[in-house]
Amino acid sequence: MNLHFGTPKDAEIWPGLWDEIDGLAGQGLSLVNAHRDYFIRQDTPSRMYDDGMYWYKLFLFIYAVSIAQLHNENPGATPTPGTQESILDSLIDISEYTSVVPGDIYKRNWEALAQFLLAFPDFSRNASQRLKEFRKPWKGSDT
Repeated sequence: MNLHFGTPKDAEIWPGLWDEIDGLAGQGLSLVNAHRDYFIRQDTPSRMYDDGMYWYKLFLFIYAVSIAQLHNENPGATPTPGTQESILDSLIDISEYTSVVPGDIYKRNWEALAQFLLAFPDFSRNASQRLKEFRKPWKGSDT
């Protein structure tokens, strides 16, 4: 399946899939945070591609699974609110790095975030509040 074109609406989402995604996002964010100085540099094209396209592929995957979740009729596959919030936190927190040099990785991050919020609208208010605090460093940063 080519994830650039989404996923079929009737794709299977199995119980535990969102927990696996949460684990991947959490581990990936921890590694990026551990190497913050490397990933936050603005003097080169986005270094978010230097991880073997890990985040790029994960953003596409979250986007595609979120589409499937919107059309899923298996209530056993719906993640817990804690898992939903954890994934949302990872998508927002990684934005600090994807926005350093805006480009395709930035777009994929925000596509995944938007589609995730369509699948789980109960967290839209929380995301909106967190995103208001988010600052785009290439637009008039005073630091």
